[in-house]
Amino acid sequence: MSELTRFIAIDNISRGQIVEIATNDHTNFNGVIRAGKTTTLRAMLLFYGARPGDIAKAKGGAFESFANFYFPNPSSFLIYEYEKGNKTYCVVVSGKMGQVRYQFLDTAFDKYFFLHEKDGQTKLADVQQLRVAVEAKNHELTSLIGADTYANVIQSNKMYRGKGANAEQIRRLRPKYSLPLNGGSIENIEKVLSNIFANKASVANIRNALTNVLIQEGAIAGRILKLDDQASKVSEWVEDRQAWIDLENRKETVLALKQTSADYIGVGNKLSGLKARCDEVNQKTSDSIIKSNEKATHHEAQLSTIGNERRDYLEKTNETEIELNKQESNLSNQIAIIVQQKSDFEEGSVDVRNFRPIVDLIALHNSVGSLEKAEKDAKGFYEKVSQGNQNITNIYEQHRAHLETQKMSLVSDVNILIANSLIQLAQDKDHASLLFEDRRINLERLWGLGSHQLTSKSKQR
Repeated sequence: MSELTRFIAIDNISRGQIVEIATNDHTNFNGVIRAGKTTTLRAMLLFYGARPGDIAKAKGGAFESFANFYFPNPSSFLIYEYEKGNKTYCVVVSGKMGQVRYQFLDTAFDKYFFLHEKDGQTKLADVQQLRVAVEAKNHELTSLIGADTYANVIQSNKMYRGKGANAEQIRRLRPKYSLPLNGGSIENIEKVLSNIFANKASVANIRNALTNVLIQEGAIAGRILKLDDQASKVSEWVEDRQAWIDLENRKETVLALKQTSADYIGVGNKLSGLKARCDEVNQKTSDSIIKSNEKATHHEAQLSTIGNERRDYLEKTNETEIELNKQESNLSNQIAIIVQQKSDFEEGSVDVRNFRPIVDLIALHNSVGSLEKAEKDAKGFYEKVSQGNQNITNIYEQHRAHLETQKMSLVSDVNILIANSLIQLAQDKDHASLLFEDRRINLERLWGLGSHQLTSKSKQR
């Protein structure tokens, strides 16, 4: 059994909100005029394959386009959750640039697929963020498809034999995501529902709806139905009780045939898909072979060019090879010399110098112990000398301080002696001056007396 179980509107009927409506039981819509009751109901028709443009026209042109009205934002979605047998799937409908796009989701509706965290806030997701969330849970979200492709998938479980750009996509999606089971079909169901929705639900309106479908499909020219002569035979067969009894007796056979037919259709769908895949692989293989042949031709040309270049290279490198051989010979001689030097270094040379570096190194290594002891003794002697030097320095400092003290004392004594000598010299000088004056006076007096006496004697003569 297949049925639509839930309808979810995100960021459209109620902007910025997620609205869920159960569709597998009785649901009552209440609201004032223009609250969105009819708008919500009309959106249900989209699930059964009604074209967005037809729904917009059915509303009387109240809005410019279905996509702009139902999908005003990148986070606007219509989700239809439905059960098919024991599986639950979803149809995810979105819009962009006035176009309505459909996707199938292989699991039940989960609101967390349509939410994401940004700057610490929970916001509604767009199509790309939805895909990331779904694939993170290892579920399938199919690529975007148009209204015609979606209607071909959802309305029929029969093997698709059509051709066109989307034929392979329809063959791949139908077996899994179609609403009918076991090769069933509900083609044109959207037209029946649209006609019923446009009128009151009654037998007459249903009859008119079916008549409209036949007219739209071109099965009849107008609303007046004409029956041919075989119609009476059909009525007689329907009313024949024995036919019903025979049909009832063959019920199990009919059911088995129905199951066999469904299995055959399923196998046919798989074979059709396999054939399409084989055709695709064959085409790719043919393209690959053509490309490989082109590459082979190109590579042969490259090999020919490389061969010519190689010959030119060999001709040009003959002289280089000869020179390299000479260099190799020289290097061999140098290596022989180095090897001999290595041998002489390790075993000693045989010339008159008797140079044996390895023996000397061994002897030096053996004397490491005595050298270490000598180093230790030298360090001890150095420490003692350093200690004695420190003592000498201390004694010198003591004597120097004592000499400085004596020097200062002598300088002080000398200064005192000089001062006393200067004082005594000054005193002696003063005393000598006085004595000189006294003697000078006495001499002058004596000189005066002598002159007077000489003068008197002269006069007496």
